[in-house]
Amino acid sequence: MTRVYCCDLTDTDYDRLFAQASQGRQKRALACRYREDALACVAAEALLRKALPEADLSQMTTEGKPALPGICFNLSHSGHWVVLAVGDQPVGIDVECPKPGRDWQRLAARYFTPEEQSFAQESQTRFLQVWTGKESYLKYTGEGLRRPLQSFCIFDPALPPMRTWELPGAVMTLCAQEPAENWEIVQL
Repeated sequence: MTRVYCCDLTDTDYDRLFAQASQGRQKRALACRYREDALACVAAEALLRKALPEADLSQMTTEGKPALPGICFNLSHSGHWVVLAVGDQPVGIDVECPKPGRDWQRLAARYFTPEEQSFAQESQTRFLQVWTGKESYLKYTGEGLRRPLQSFCIFDPALPPMRTWELPGAVMTLCAQEPAENWEIVQL
């Protein structure tokens, strides 16, 4: 089963989470330019600990990600949201908050396929649905943004299952190998 853990950071105590964070995570948080990013950094580790209490988060991969044998996971944060997808098969998740002044129509024309542009032209929410779909798929494959965004269409039925949710002030999309009926959302 794939589980998605969602955490709204609006009333979160940064100092408490920072004090509970590992030294490595504290160092990463201190390197953040904005307090919002530092909060998301320490909250991401707290979310991992809450979702996977038995996991040893001290072992790291060469990319600096916790090495958790037999567990597939992916984190994302934007604005006041941190989300985590956990499963026993590959997962990718992305959350995005609307950004004032962002020229989303120009971005859609630059990065989306014609079908995606047509879908996204109606609203910024639809733009974010496509954007988070693309990012969650690239996280699922492990390619990240090394692959051009126009090289695939999220509406292609050959892609793995994806589902989008609207959170208060954000859009979140999950891409996972297993069927969507096996997904569970946990709000923290």
